Amino acid sequence: MLPPLAALGIAETVFYAPIAPLAVYLVHRNWPTRPRVAWYPFILLSLMRLAGGPVIIALAYDLTSEGLLIAATILLNVGVIPLLIVNFGFVLIVMTDNLSDKNRILSFAKLVRIALLFAIIVLVTGSSMATSQPNIARILQLTGYSAFGAILLGLLSTQLVFWSHRHEYHASSRTVLGGALVAAPFLIARNVYALLYYGTNYYSSVGNGLLEYHTSIWNPIVGSTVLFALMALLTEYIAICIYFYVGFSLPPDRGVAVNSTERDKITRSGRRTRRYRTRRPRKIFT
Repeated sequence: MLPPLAALGIAETVFYAPIAPLAVYLVHRNWPTRPRVAWYPFILLSLMRLAGGPVIIALAYDLTSEGLLIAATILLNVGVIPLLIVNFGFVLIVMTDNLSDKNRILSFAKLVRIALLFAIIVLVTGSSMATSQPNIARILQLTGYSAFGAILLGLLSTQLVFWSHRHEYHASSRTVLGGALVAAPFLIARNVYALLYYGTNYYSSVGNGLLEYHTSIWNPIVGSTVLFALMALLTEYIAICIYFYVGFSLPPDRGVAVNSTERDKITRSGRRTRRYRTRRPRKIFT
């Protein structure tokens, strides 16, 4: 009989197989218009999920492998990161297309990127220490996901403020805001699952330097695979479908007539880029 964890790995691979090429096409379609941070994380997420499927299947038949356990822990728990970056990108799209204060946009982008980088470093560090220093790893992982939760709530608050002024924004921005707000509950559910997992699974000392591992139903590997599938993988997948709908429903230029040199002020690193002068076409006929 197929182990539940192996079935989960197979389902993950099957469901994300069509997502990967769609993600590549979406990035290609919307790449000319900045900001691009709202689109390319889909490629990263789909590749992580496709890589995670075989790892989970292998782990289902060898739960004693520390290497597979670490790899599965990292791949299963970092899925929320690309979606959070996409959510940030949606906010950045609204700000870029509707706000004239470019310094404000750059400051906002820099602040969120620093917070995301901190949370990612803490989470990945904690996941890599899951078998060597489990208690420290748990603290780091809880800290990382708490930071993600704070960032998500901050972005959601910003989106709600923008939504209250939506009549002043471009139609494409209203579509982006609507999609972000519809997807928000699924991202919140995904983050809550992670906090429940790290909050209820821990090690305790039993004497003689030995540790006892306490698990719960919120453990994606040895707990309830149904809960993990519903509150983690399914919520991620629904959020992706919502974001894809928004991405493919927008015109490639988002229908906003903005000077390309103004868009190029905001880059992935938050720095200003070089301006290029637009050349006038030659007159062929006089």
